[in-house]
Amino acid sequence: MSNTQNQTKEQKVAEIQRHVRQHKIIALGLVAGTVLTIWASKMEFGNHSINIAIAMVIACTQAFLIVGFFMNLISEKKMIYSVVVFAAVFFVVQMGITLWARSPDNVVQMR
Repeated sequence: MSNTQNQTKEQKVAEIQRHVRQHKIIALGLVAGTVLTIWASKMEFGNHSINIAIAMVIACTQAFLIVGFFMNLISEKKMIYSVVVFAAVFFVVQMGITLWARSPDNVVQMR
């Protein structure tokens, strides 16, 4: 076995160890996000919409970690980014419509 083959194997092992470490850190971030979500659901911020907004920010951060690192989309091309941005904008618009519809000014009362 030549010296270059040993170096290549060492590089592969180092690369695998780097990826494993990265995935462990991301997994800890997801656990922390879950704990933060539970904590935020127990807190009263004075308005239900603020609670929803905080929970959605945490959920979007977790989704970014999953999509970006576990699904390896963080290094993909422009098309993937445009699809993700479109989905995020669509989601924000839908949540805005939901929060607007839930506001007390827009509630239709049944008689």
